[in-house]
Amino acid sequence: MTETNARMIPVVEISDSLAALERAAAEHVVECVQSAIRERGACIVSLAGGSTPRGVYRRLAASEVSTRIDWTRVHLLFGDERMVPPDHADSNYGMVREALLSRVPLPAAQVHRIRGEAHADVAAAEYSRELYNIFRGVTDRIDLALLGLGEDGHTASLFPGVDALEETEQPAARCSRRTRARGASA
Repeated sequence: MTETNARMIPVVEISDSLAALERAAAEHVVECVQSAIRERGACIVSLAGGSTPRGVYRRLAASEVSTRIDWTRVHLLFGDERMVPPDHADSNYGMVREALLSRVPLPAAQVHRIRGEAHADVAAAEYSRELYNIFRGVTDRIDLALLGLGEDGHTASLFPGVDALEETEQPAARCSRRTRARGASA
């Protein structure tokens, strides 16, 4: 989407296989990144965790694809993180590091991870500050947000009944279930 085309038009693509979907998704990422860099000189991408996007990240890391991206102008954010250390098997950052970051020339300072090893409230506050700094210094928007879809229909750790759905002040919030005292079911 360009600056002049502020209205997004939904497009549904159907793929014959997971491999075809991963190829198409990786190509879409490349096009979005190139467009943002042309228009603003930088690109902010929010990554999904879980198992859904792993194949897309591996395709982006492949030399025939990764060489089409100016990684020095890309900043990567995370849409969510499990509260585990980065070397834990469930860490979204760990999965992205293995599938993508260890294979492309992206400056480490441009990878903005959520510290899953910290207490959730501390990690959310730190990440909010990190996001404020990015949006003051690099650009005023996320150019592309990749979202996975869990088997139960959740995305970005947003489940029915989590407090983060009501957050309107901070860009990052801890996802915890609302208590019965606030009127939500457990």
